Amino acid sequence: MPPLRRPRPELRVIRSQSSLIGRNLAIEEWLLAPSAPPPPLLFLWTASPAVVIGKNQNPWMECAPGHLETRGIRLARRISGGGAVYHDPGNLNYAFILDRASYRRETAYDGLLARLRSLGIPAERLGRSGVGVHGRKFSGTAFCYRGERVLHHGTLLVSADLAELERALTPPPVAIRGRAVPSERSPVVNLSDVAPGLTIDRLADVLADGLEPLPLESANAKAIGKLEAKQASREWVYESTPPFEAEVLSWTLRVEKGWVALGPLAGCPFGSRDLAERLDGEDQSRILALGL
Repeated sequence: MPPLRRPRPELRVIRSQSSLIGRNLAIEEWLLAPSAPPPPLLFLWTASPAVVIGKNQNPWMECAPGHLETRGIRLARRISGGGAVYHDPGNLNYAFILDRASYRRETAYDGLLARLRSLGIPAERLGRSGVGVHGRKFSGTAFCYRGERVLHHGTLLVSADLAELERALTPPPVAIRGRAVPSERSPVVNLSDVAPGLTIDRLADVLADGLEPLPLESANAKAIGKLEAKQASREWVYESTPPFEAEVLSWTLRVEKGWVALGPLAGCPFGSRDLAERLDGEDQSRILALGL
């Protein structure tokens, strides 16, 4: 007698009530833990303005952290690979948490594309991990495998500030040499320009349509809070950067774990404000202007 097949579990949806980038990234990571609700899950969220870099990226190659800070834009690092992305309230973020044994990347993409096409959006795969319309990208995708679970997540530009996106993802005018993974720049488009009248709430409703809602239990607050604290730490955001060399003013600085290891500013955190404290006069003004 053949073994009985277990019924395939139904996809359930969690919708975040927070706009904090660190909290939402922490929830994504927590959902990969064995103690979290079992997959398959869909997590939907939006955040206040932020730049999120991939696990193996160099923030100073992707943006100017000092300038982000002056504009009130958070910098964060996620647990998945891939390139840097811009988040704001016009960007809906989705995360599939799936069983590793049965995960098929194409199946996850197909489910997303089908929902988008139901809105009249001729969405298509672009390159290895992008989704777009007529060659213009509205979604970047990244992946994380942990234990028996997989995180397949991405952005969906709906009504994002594309001018701010361009500014936020502009690195400082500094030559950097290292082995960090660089982003692949692509032309972007908002889905509200493709489907006029589309809103974040409407798209979230379409993605969640027919799925059982799953609230986050307060009992999970401690575990999520610990991961949120990691997200806010310099150790995670900056010190996880692979070693690199940067040409700053007239110096070549070797930077390891986010700190200058060799050069005239050795022992200083690599960042315009910290470096400026070691300088004076014109050099101080020039390094602050770089926005490191």
